[in-house]
Amino acid sequence: MPMTRYWILLAVLLLFSHLPVGSFASQPATGTLIVTIMGLRNYQGAINIAVFATAEGFPDQPSAAVDKRIVKLADTDPVIEFNGLAFGEYAVSVFHDENTNQQLDKNWLGIPKEGVGFSHNPKSLSGPPSFEEAKFSFTLKKQALTIKLIY
Repeated sequence: MPMTRYWILLAVLLLFSHLPVGSFASQPATGTLIVTIMGLRNYQGAINIAVFATAEGFPDQPSAAVDKRIVKLADTDPVIEFNGLAFGEYAVSVFHDENTNQQLDKNWLGIPKEGVGFSHNPKSLSGPPSFEEAKFSFTLKKQALTIKLIY
């Protein structure tokens, strides 16, 4: 009986010896971030939303974001899901593109004419928040976040 176990163990080891080590490596934990946008003054246009993992590009350069979406508005507050997002620290920026020109329209002073919002809903009067002010820890399989737009 002991000799049979030896041969079975040897066969199993040989069988798995050709597999790359990476195939047994653990995958990073991921989840779904569910973002609800509230406070829209109308349901015209689209919502532009971006999820940033670092301060680089935050809040107005979506090309630097880990995920971004443009969501056409309907007659309800939008709920946007980001699936497969790795656990970590993030900041979210949103703007209501009422005229669908894919840019945040501003007045001659540089103040947004369209609604803007950020994770943590900071109340900054001197411009957009920093990444540090808007960041949050994403640690759950399903985590909800509500962002209220400011016009």
